[in-house]
Amino acid sequence: MSRRIESRVAGLGSRVTPEAIPDILIDLASKGRGRVAPNPMVGALIELSGRIITTGFHREFGGPHAERAALAAAGARARGATLHSSLEPCAHQGKTPPCTTAIIEAGIKRVVFYSRDPNPKVRGKAARLLAKAGVRCEFRADDEPRFRLLNFGYDHWIRTRRPFVTLKACASLDGRIADFTGRANGLGNARQQHAVHLARAEHDAVLVGIGTVLKDDPRLNVRGPGSAPQPARIVLDRELRLPLSARILSATPAGPLIVVCDPASARGREARALAACGARLLPVAGRGRPFLRALLSALGEAGITSLLVEGGATVLGEFLNASLGDLLLLYQMPVFLGEHGVPLAKLGKSRLTRKWDWRFANSITGYGYLELLPSGSPFSSVSEFYP
Repeated sequence: MSRRIESRVAGLGSRVTPEAIPDILIDLASKGRGRVAPNPMVGALIELSGRIITTGFHREFGGPHAERAALAAAGARARGATLHSSLEPCAHQGKTPPCTTAIIEAGIKRVVFYSRDPNPKVRGKAARLLAKAGVRCEFRADDEPRFRLLNFGYDHWIRTRRPFVTLKACASLDGRIADFTGRANGLGNARQQHAVHLARAEHDAVLVGIGTVLKDDPRLNVRGPGSAPQPARIVLDRELRLPLSARILSATPAGPLIVVCDPASARGREARALAACGARLLPVAGRGRPFLRALLSALGEAGITSLLVEGGATVLGEFLNASLGDLLLLYQMPVFLGEHGVPLAKLGKSRLTRKWDWRFANSITGYGYLELLPSGSPFSSVSEFYP
């Protein structure tokens, strides 16, 4: 997940120290956020004797990779220079030709990369090909954790073919996400709301259940200054109860809308009406864990590498019971909503002896923020990437 900070990309021709390059590469790579999935975000910098020649980043899926973009901008000035890339350069033919070929042809003398690619088509191949062509290749292992976190969705998707699942909730101190009337609007301060929109922009898709849509009528888009990427919006609506007047159907700007329904419902009049409004129907059969696993597989096949699950209580309970969360973000407000409020997650009957595979990773007092990760997570914390 990427920090929202002022760009530290130095001007072309400026001097750059080795210590500054990782931060510059992260800033460059982050410019492709929301536009390159299922590819990873990548930034590249070409320098000669500590002076920047040019930079580049992967702008959009199917477009030139960061290394090729930087090389094209550098032209003949790349000969004899060093190319720094946030990710191991690709060495295979995909939608674009191999970056290793362009590096060799440009006369680059040395390549430094800061994260290995989890894709078996790429991993380890670039170094061998470049060395064979007389190009020095260095891997900076100390910086790899930061760059893996930058592409947390891609890293998970390549290994599992399912999106990285972030579970998010805003709750009272007694663990309620809505009052006894079901009202949740207003639970969460301005800083927390801002952080939620940043979290949406960090993910390829946002998911809620139909109950949340019927009660809160959310838009599920990213709002705020600037032109933030708009994630796809997913509604779990087995029987297609989504009203045509719902704001989620008309919100702008907004990403595509996917309505997940029972296969039988996908053939009815309601399905045709929603499709006419621009919604895509995704039929998925089953219930519980088999349903969620089938859904995540379908989203992975569609190229969605990261998913933010925003609730409500039934949906969060299903994901928790199925052990299908990769990160839990919990925002708390200093209020109490009582025993008749809506619980954080509907889990059914659960004993104290039940083993939950979560550990506290970090907390931020000013946000009322708690971060929990599964014990097997490759990350120690993601909180430094939140404002």
